[in-house]
Amino acid sequence: MKSCNSIIVLARDASTVIHPPTDHSHIPDPIQAKVDEFNNTCKKRAREETTPISQIPKQELVKCSLKHNDISFLPSYSSIDSLFYRERLKNYPKLPKSVSDLTLIGKWGY
Repeated sequence: MKSCNSIIVLARDASTVIHPPTDHSHIPDPIQAKVDEFNNTCKKRAREETTPISQIPKQELVKCSLKHNDISFLPSYSSIDSLFYRERLKNYPKLPKSVSDLTLIGKWGY
């Protein structure tokens, strides 16, 4: 099992690097890099699009440049679908938690 101590510190919105990455203590794994890219692309699309969650990984798999043998490294849909749904929820407004929250909304005219 590899142990890598490389770190990078990003702002909460991941748009700003607070601390640049440190050196890796292993050689890069090109297959894992493709898998990470696949997952990140699916999460981004889940956050930003209204495409059904179940369709996003299928569409990205078609675009993915993995060879047939390498597809086995991708996680199964059932193991990652909740991750994509959580990403989508990040752009949804918060629901009121009580009736009093509803009256505050009405008071301000929203």
